[in-house]
Amino acid sequence: MDNSLEHSKLGCAEPDPHDDGATTKIECLHNGQSADTAISPMVSGVQLSVKVAVNDLPAAARLPQFWPARKKRAITALVCMNYFMFTWITTAVVSNTVTAALQDKFHATYVQIAQYSVAIPALALAVSPLFWTPLAKTYGRRPIMILGVLIAFISCIGAAVTKTYGGYMAARFFQGWGVGPASTVGLQVSCVAPS
Repeated sequence: MDNSLEHSKLGCAEPDPHDDGATTKIECLHNGQSADTAISPMVSGVQLSVKVAVNDLPAAARLPQFWPARKKRAITALVCMNYFMFTWITTAVVSNTVTAALQDKFHATYVQIAQYSVAIPALALAVSPLFWTPLAKTYGRRPIMILGVLIAFISCIGAAVTKTYGGYMAARFFQGWGVGPASTVGLQVSCVAPS
């Protein structure tokens, strides 16, 4: 087997041709840093000590299209669960028991609680993709999804502890706003979807 062919496959430097032939050490570097994993194959009677890093893979091999099917299914399931749960908590119909308790707590009418509790977050959910999609294209989907989860989580706590009707409606609005990335960014997982 030709050593130069083997080295070019690994993306490593060529061994010194003037070496005495006993042992040749080759280090594959990524961004100037040595890798962590060592491999010592025998090639034509010469033992090579090669360090290879995961980041030394070609860029195409790191793309989601080339991930294992199990990883694709897991990520797709998480994104779908996120989209379903967030949309459900934002636009779920409030039960009569909860509506009555909220009416007593905020001294509000049935329409203010039952209908606006769904309409206000649904409005935010409908408008927020205009804000979130450009951010996701600029900063990436993952940070935007995490930020949306954080906003929705804090808004859920705010809706639970608020003492005023206005505070409750503001928290419901921001629940819908925080859910926006799940509805828009979550739909962009076609590159991960199992084939």
